[in-house]
Order: sequence, then C-alpha cells, then structure tokens
Amino acid sequence: MEIEGIEKIKKSTLTEGVISRIKNMIEGHSFAAGEKLPAEREFAEMFGVGRSSVREALQVLQAVGALDRKQGKGTFLGDAAVQSLRRMDASSERYSFQELAEARRVIEVQAAALSAKNADDGDIKAMKASCLKHTEISRSRPRPEVTVLDYDFHRMVVRGAHNGFLLKMFDMLRDNLILSNYAVLTADKIIEAVNYHKQLLEAIESHDQNGAKRVMREHLTQVEKLIIRSGKDAANTREYREGIGEENK
Repeated sequence: MEIEGIEKIKKSTLTEGVISRIKNMIEGHSFAAGEKLPAEREFAEMFGVGRSSVREALQVLQAVGALDRKQGKGTFLGDAAVQSLRRMDASSERYSFQELAEARRVIEVQAAALSAKNADDGDIKAMKASCLKHTEISRSRPRPEVTVLDYDFHRMVVRGAHNGFLLKMFDMLRDNLILSNYAVLTADKIIEAVNYHKQLLEAIESHDQNGAKRVMREHLTQVEKLIIRSGKDAANTREYREGIGEENK
C-alpha cells in the first residue's frame, strides 16, 4: 500500500518512530473514523521496519484510545482518535513525570485505604481478575499491554473506594500513566509491580486500611524513584513521540 508523502523510517530510530508516523497520518486525515488501517505487514513495508515494531506501536496507540484492534478482523481508527491524540499531547507536554508521580501519591494512597474499607465482593473479584491477567501477561512482557493492565489494576483499586470524585480524578491521569509507565518500566520493575499488586490485593481483601495505604505508598515511592533515576521529563516525552533515539537492541 502506498500513501503519498510517507517516507520509510531509518533503521537507527526507535520503534516509537512508527508511533509518530502513524499519529501524523491520523492527524493528517489519511484515514476516516472507523476505517480499517493497513495490516502490520503493510505498515512495516511502508516504513521500512520490522513487524514487531509496528505491532508494538499499534498497541500503544490502542492503549491511548486512538485505535480499536479487533481480534481476527484488524485495526480500525477510533471515532475520537484525533481528540485522543491531541489530549494526550497536551497533557504530557504540560505535566512532567515527576508531577504525575506526586499526583498519584495524593490520590491513590488514600484511595487504597478507602478501598480496603469499602470494596465489596464484586470489587474484590474484579481486582483479582485484573491482577491475575496482569501477572500472566507480564511473563511474556509485551510492554504496551503490560502498561495498560497495570493502569487497569490501579483503577480497580480506586473504583473499590466507592468515591466517584476520586475515580474521576484518577481517570484524568490515564493517558499520562500509561505513557510514563511505557517509558520507564523494565522487566524487573514489571515483576516488582506485580508483587506490589498482590500485596495490595491481600490488604484490601483483609480490609486492612493501614496495610493498603502502606503498600500503595511503598509501591508509588518506588515508581517515583524510578522516574527520577531515569531522568524522564516532558522533553523526553516529546522525544518519545517523535521517535528520537536508537533502535531497541
């Protein structure tokens, strides 16, 4: 498939270069809402990259709500794709990863305690299912999917607090949380997160409010240290979107 003006991506760039190119195509209205996008193989040929790079890029764009990937049918442009991408850009350029970590600590530590107090059997069941799925996916480590599942579990915890305002505040962080996790998570940190999630689930199921607060605080403190150590900030986020850097080896 040939689309005028589309250049091949040099082999030395990051997989994120694919994300940037597809994002530009979406914002340039190369596809209509609901339209089926080219297959992974076609994108790979178009940009001159491997299919694994395309697959990962599509997973990330799906995670932020721009794409709808249907098993056995293909990838389709979401109805609000352009708005999702613009919202993602605006929020990530305005707030640093450090600010995001601080906001998480303010919202989620108290939400964990409230979840231990208020979560019902349905909430606990949903958290267990989310934790199990996150654990299973983490073993194969398709990083975009892992980061989405990580967010999903944390949202389950906040939802268990039964405080609509807290949940709405947390939902405002969605795109930033997924992208910041994608940028800094490594294999060992993914395993560490899974272990914290299991401890948090045990505290909530036992209705241990202090324990839930402690585990969540420790978990988010480790995330914050990772962010500080990585030196990721808003400028790095822009580089991430533009595909600056070397190919993952």
